Amino acid sequence: MLYWDEVLFPSMLATIRGERYLLLSDNQIYDELVELAKRAITAFKFPKQSLEYDKTEDTIDNFGYKYYFINDNIGNAEIQVLVAWMKVFWIDNLILNADNFNNLYHDSNISAYSPGNLMSNYIKTQNSYKADAKALEQNYYRVDIDGSPAITGTIDDV
Repeated sequence: MLYWDEVLFPSMLATIRGERYLLLSDNQIYDELVELAKRAITAFKFPKQSLEYDKTEDTIDNFGYKYYFINDNIGNAEIQVLVAWMKVFWIDNLILNADNFNNLYHDSNISAYSPGNLMSNYIKTQNSYKADAKALEQNYYRVDIDGSPAITGTIDDV
C-alpha cells in the first residue's frame, strides 16, 4: 500500500513554507494535508493509474486514520501532478484566510505591510502554481504508462 504520508506529504511539505504551520499541531497539519490530497485527486482529470484510496480501519500514531492508495502502481508521474495540485489548493487556503485582511496596527502613525500587496502576491503565486499544475498534467498525458510517446505514427498515417 502506498500511504499518503510516505509518498505525497513529504514532497508537499518540502515545497511549502509558512509561519502558520508553526502554530498547528502535527495532527492538524496531517488533517490539512489529507484534505489537500483529496482535492488534488479530484482535480487530476484523467490519471492513467487508478487514484482510488481508502483509509486504515484503526487509528495510527494519534493521527487518526492513515490514507493510502489502493493501487500500488502509482508512480512518480502521478505523484508530481498530485503535489502540484495540492500546492494550488494550499495557496487557495492562504488567500481565503481572513487573518490576511486584518491590520496589525490601527495607528495612522505606524506604517505596516499592506494586506493588499500580500493578497496580490498570493494571487500571482496562485496563478503560477495553477500554470505549473496544468503544464505537469499536460506533460503527463504525452507519455504512455510504459514511457513511450502517447501519440505514435506519422502524418501520413492520418
